[in-house]
Amino acid sequence: MVEVLASIAALLALALVVVVLVWRYRARSTRVRTAAERAASEQHLAEVTASHAAAVNQLRNEHEAAVQAVIDERDRAVGESGRAREQMARVLGTDAVSKRLIAAACADVGLSGVLVTNVVFVPDDTRNTFFAQIDHVLLTRQAAILIENKYWQGLVFDDVRPSSVIPAFRAMLDEEKLEAPFALQIRPLSESAWEVLRHVGADSPAVQVRRQARRLAEHLRARCGEAPFFTTAVLYSHGDASVHAKPVSRSSSGVTTRVLSGSKGLVRMLAEVRQQPPTALTVAQLEQLRAYFESLGAHVERVGD
Repeated sequence: MVEVLASIAALLALALVVVVLVWRYRARSTRVRTAAERAASEQHLAEVTASHAAAVNQLRNEHEAAVQAVIDERDRAVGESGRAREQMARVLGTDAVSKRLIAAACADVGLSGVLVTNVVFVPDDTRNTFFAQIDHVLLTRQAAILIENKYWQGLVFDDVRPSSVIPAFRAMLDEEKLEAPFALQIRPLSESAWEVLRHVGADSPAVQVRRQARRLAEHLRARCGEAPFFTTAVLYSHGDASVHAKPVSRSSSGVTTRVLSGSKGLVRMLAEVRQQPPTALTVAQLEQLRAYFESLGAHVERVGD
């Protein structure tokens, strides 16, 4: 009997030990699982926090970039507007003189048409905010003429070397680099000082007006579907200018530009235009161009009537 009780006690003790071991194992497993879950939770929270911070930073950077882009665009627009106003004020003052000369010349020779002054547009060959400004476009049945006004005071030499007019200039001016096309202006700054301005190659008035004619024709074809052939002219309109110029400037490809000095040069050219057949523009084409130039904000008036 004693042996049986001892066996039972041993079994109970063993069972207790097993229970304790199982309980400790489960407790340890629970702690390990809890620690793992806590670590996983903390890692997930860290990842979420980092992702949120990155998203916030990205949004902040995008917002700051967008704000800066708006500021840059505003500054650019303000700058462009200021430069445009300055140029328009300067141009309108000098173009008023040439506008009167052209209108009077049309009346003198009996050439009817539409005179468009101060045409401003964005050329199709540029991607920026550069705008082209054309002084005058004279639309008649006989011809469409683009006129570049140069209100230059003093002595003006267009494709004519100064020394060929006044030999003493050979000792005063370096004429070696004066290859046609070019224009040279010698204007007074004060009673004792003169300034020499050179306009050579692409900066010469004749090349400039041909470039403007090409750009305007491309613009009209893109907007109106067609464009007339523009003849070109440079008008030196200052009343106190002494102009020495070849009557015609010719490009390397044979395109010609008339070079005019004051009202006499205008009358001479427009009298020739008056004798041409009225086949350059139909009445409908002329009116379409008149309406389009008005839509650009240009000054438009009937002349020669």
